[in-house]
Amino acid sequence: MDPLNEEFIKEYARKAIVSGKGFVLPEWMMTLFFDRSIEWRRYLEVCAQMRKGGLTPDNITDVIRDLDYVLREGGSLPGLACIADRYDLQNITADDEAAVATQIRAKAVRAEERCWHPQAGPTTCAMKKGRPDIINAHSLQNAKVINLIGDDGNVVWMNKATGELDGTVIGRSKASTFRGMCKTHDAVFNPIEVQEYMGTPEQHFLFAYRAYLYSMHVKREMRHQRDFGPEWESDEDQTKEIFDRALLAKQWDIIETQTFKLPRMYPLAATGKFYLERDFLENRLPLGHERREFVYVTLLPKESETLFLLSYLEQDHALYRPIGEQMQARCTLTRDISAMLACHVENMYFNPTYFERFIRPQAKRIKAAKEDVNGNVLTLYGGPDQIPLEVSWTRPDYLLNPWIIQLFHD
Repeated sequence: MDPLNEEFIKEYARKAIVSGKGFVLPEWMMTLFFDRSIEWRRYLEVCAQMRKGGLTPDNITDVIRDLDYVLREGGSLPGLACIADRYDLQNITADDEAAVATQIRAKAVRAEERCWHPQAGPTTCAMKKGRPDIINAHSLQNAKVINLIGDDGNVVWMNKATGELDGTVIGRSKASTFRGMCKTHDAVFNPIEVQEYMGTPEQHFLFAYRAYLYSMHVKREMRHQRDFGPEWESDEDQTKEIFDRALLAKQWDIIETQTFKLPRMYPLAATGKFYLERDFLENRLPLGHERREFVYVTLLPKESETLFLLSYLEQDHALYRPIGEQMQARCTLTRDISAMLACHVENMYFNPTYFERFIRPQAKRIKAAKEDVNGNVLTLYGGPDQIPLEVSWTRPDYLLNPWIIQLFHD
């Protein structure tokens, strides 16, 4: 098909206006092309492989060529509508979108699986058919946590296809897993997977290390769908180097952990890493430019209590220790933990009955909280040294839980 040009689009626009048809874009196209962080080329290539809408392996090169032209010229509505008509993109349904997203994730999982242990290699990893035997490593204890909160081994988690808490059920063998360890090196987590929690420096290090590995690995899978910009991989490499050195040297004290106890077992669990923009006094935190400073959290239900571990690198204690101190002083612990988890953590699991009774009614508020907080930072580069400047429009009071989300119910 001949390439699009300005005259062709003008003629298309004239006919659309005269006929009264106007310019109609499917919702997925609006999202795909106006959110510039989305890897739209990969999305359309998979659509073509699956022959969704009018896309095929034979015409996908033409589609990408025409879209490159329209987006380069500013991404006009007539130009995008012209492409939608030209290649029958309106017929890509919501079910098609979900199927394509699932296929992209499956390919990403296969592409990114590896053993992240610092000593990983052919002579140290468990091997299978000449490659490291990568397993579904659990980011939360399978027997001690997932089994504790589940119904017959099943828990509710966030739907990865939609990004929403809609009651999706998953079995304990797959819950909280990631393809980031071989059989041999996954044993590094035995002190927290097998042994009882005693609050030792080694256990706190391993909880933080596993939260880091899981989140880093999942983000590497997500980069097949999104462009995270030029900084994130450097941040991850620097942080991984710090963890790797400490793991090999058994320097557990590089992690500082503040432990919070809730006086009963709540049937939910979570783990993840993120950074905070504000403290509980709404002050902006002075985050660095050389390495992103993260917190690593684990919500750990036990038979008669629930623990919340707030961890960070000891070298970042000036940034994050006051956060924990503020939480202690506020005496609104369940509300504060709810805000942190709802805004920042997707690796979260619920007892199905508990979810239906207490969490599902809050699903829209939880979604609103995530949307209010995530993706609201723009990094600009300026000056002779191209110093990065982060501009954020995240609401300053987000840690105060203005959505009134409460994950903990008696």
